[in-house]
Amino acid sequence: MKCLIIDDEPLARELIESYVVRMENFTMVKSCTNALEAFPILQQKQIDLIFLDIHMPQLTGIDLIKSLKDKPKVILTTAYREYAAEAFDLDVIDYLIKPITFDRFLRAVGKIYQSGVPTVDENSVVRSFYDAYIFLREDGEMIKVFLRDI
Repeated sequence: MKCLIIDDEPLARELIESYVVRMENFTMVKSCTNALEAFPILQQKQIDLIFLDIHMPQLTGIDLIKSLKDKPKVILTTAYREYAAEAFDLDVIDYLIKPITFDRFLRAVGKIYQSGVPTVDENSVVRSFYDAYIFLREDGEMIKVFLRDI
């Protein structure tokens, strides 16, 4: 899966980069400091997934999504909760609030696998999935589910 990171905060970009390189079948194409820098890349290369900040100078992440004709999958990464409803109206995969933990990152990535993205090899094993888990509520109880079983 070819990934593009777009965030004006260097620490946030570095954190997401460190998460992406831990994923078996993910390739980071580029890490951009703003949406205008990323726009030509999105026009020239096939990008499967964007990790996208909302608040950036010149062009917001929301405006970038709206401007794209052929939209890749998008996971928003932001410090602002108030844009979640608008973001999901744009069919984003997930909405991550900073600071982003690796566990939360994995849950977002897991949604990509569930959405049936054709570029993902479903037989691939993500190194970190073997021991990673989430808790789901069922009939009022919390159940531990390993990501490898999803």
